[in-house]
Amino acid sequence: MRIAPHLLLTSTHFTLFAVSTPGSHLFSNALVGVSVLGLLASAIFLVLVLIATFRFRKNSARYRNEAFSADPQSLPPVSIFKPVHGMEARLEENLRSFFEQDYPDYEVYIGARSPDDAGIAVAKKLQLEYPHVKSRLVISGAPEWPNAKVFTLGKMIPLSQNNYFVISDSDVRAGADFLRNVIPPLLDRKVGLVTCLYRGDPAADFWSRLEALGMSVEMPSGVVVADMLEGIRFALGPAVALRRDSLDAIGGISETADYYSDDYVLGEKIWRAGYKVIFSHYFIYHVLTPRPFVRTLGDQLRWMKSTRHS
Repeated sequence: MRIAPHLLLTSTHFTLFAVSTPGSHLFSNALVGVSVLGLLASAIFLVLVLIATFRFRKNSARYRNEAFSADPQSLPPVSIFKPVHGMEARLEENLRSFFEQDYPDYEVYIGARSPDDAGIAVAKKLQLEYPHVKSRLVISGAPEWPNAKVFTLGKMIPLSQNNYFVISDSDVRAGADFLRNVIPPLLDRKVGLVTCLYRGDPAADFWSRLEALGMSVEMPSGVVVADMLEGIRFALGPAVALRRDSLDAIGGISETADYYSDDYVLGEKIWRAGYKVIFSHYFIYHVLTPRPFVRTLGDQLRWMKSTRHS
């Protein structure tokens, strides 16, 4: 859609510009040059995306085979950490997907600032429905760190006795085979963190559909190209899997407490500590709620600034 305006800049338009002002010929040539440069850059990036996508699919097939071949009895116990804050559309559905994992041994921690948080009420309901799933509610209190989510994680993680962790946002839904797919790569001690691409799961309104499209196409395109050109040196926040030793190697989750992009920093610090950071072949769902244009614009600006600073 960005190309169409450039195609409308015909020679007729430039002639009209030239008649109106003496310097318009030079200006119109500059516009053509910028347009051509934009077309070439877009075409080159498209080729890179296609190559990177083929490479990602090839690597995904290998990771998928490794996950399917893993002996269920060899899979380690896992702790899932889910910070919540208030009621969200489809929150129960999102949390439920983590109580229904087809995995031999896991536990779910759900943390909030206050016992009166609406998310805690949903969690209590699920605890009653799934008594066979080990779960625990954690009340962190008012955040004392700049990043409130990380503060809640800082209260939950020390309570776990397991060495394999999953950190996931409250607006994420996963299939029952999620743990079976993201944990096996961590059995390689050189791998310190596994992160997942995600698909946008929109509500019925136009703006959430548009945002979901960007999540499902624009975002992963840039990420797979980054993976191809320099490897993964960051994490994507909706869902990451990691081990206790890789987290301890960076000084614990508190090392990300001063950052808005705590997911990026977590992956970057683990990579700098000498571990590999890899993409799982497994896709999760980033669940969107109905939203007006102003909120959509605000989200986009916030993410652009976060990406720029990262």
